[in-house]
Amino acid sequence: MTPRTNHALSATWEFAGFAANSLIFLLIGLALEPEVLAGIWWIVIVAFGATLAGGR
Repeated sequence: MTPRTNHALSATWEFAGFAANSLIFLLIGLALEPEVLAGIWWIVIVAFGATLAGGR
């Protein structure tokens, strides 16, 4: 495997791990207080998107 390929593969798996960690964190939050978070679902979606964008 070339160094460039190795770096691209590493970056891909690092981002996938970051996205999975963010999703797990979000799901834990939903499990704690689903009634409260249901009223502010759009804020949760924006925060999740900002977290993914900030991880790049």
